[in-house]
This record gives sequence, C-alpha cells and structure tokens, in this order.
Amino acid sequence: MRSWIVLTLLLLPVLCFAAPCPGPASSYDPSAFESISVSSTAIGLTTANIPTSGGMAMVSVESNSIRIRESGTPTAAIGHTIPADTTFYLCGQGSLKGFKAIRVTSDATLRVTYYVSR
Repeated sequence: MRSWIVLTLLLLPVLCFAAPCPGPASSYDPSAFESISVSSTAIGLTTANIPTSGGMAMVSVESNSIRIRESGTPTAAIGHTIPADTTFYLCGQGSLKGFKAIRVTSDATLRVTYYVSR
C-alpha cells in the first residue's frame, strides 16, 4: 500500500502537466478542410490551411496505414505507425507545421479538418 502511495505522488506532477490535445469540442471552430493523398514521398499539411496562431487539426486516415513525424521526415520504416480507419489530433503550430506523413505499403488518404480557437 505504501509503495502505491509513493508511486502516485511521484506520477501526479507528470499526469497534471501532460494535458492531451483537447479535440474539437473544447472551444474550437472549424476553419478549413482538405483531402491529402499519401504516397511514397512524405507530405505535410497545406500551409494556407494551418491557423495562424494556436489551432488544431483532426486527421482521419483512410485506405491504408501511414507513418508520421512532427519533427523530421518519416520513411516507410521510420515514424509513428497510424493504421487505416484511425482519427487523431494535431495541436499547436509546431505539430501542424512539422507534420509529415508517408505510406507504409500502399497509398492512403487523409481527411483533415482544421480548427481555430474561439
């Protein structure tokens, strides 16, 4: 019991400061939408659609798995694997501007909705 209490006290600061991306229900309004074809060359988001301050994007992966990075360029073997039929969020300028995706084996499609803070 005592070790559980100590572990909880050690992890509490980490849990309090590691806030997840809020998702679109938290004071955001949609501002743009695009479809992106992901093939054998890494591709990022369209700069003109990225909100100028703050903001976030909801990204849905269709057809096939992709690999992503928010700093650097992914390859078919390096990066975070996102399976088809998955939706994830990107928050903040660094993530939105640094995001790149590449297919793992076959081409995929991203459906991206951009949001701005209210």
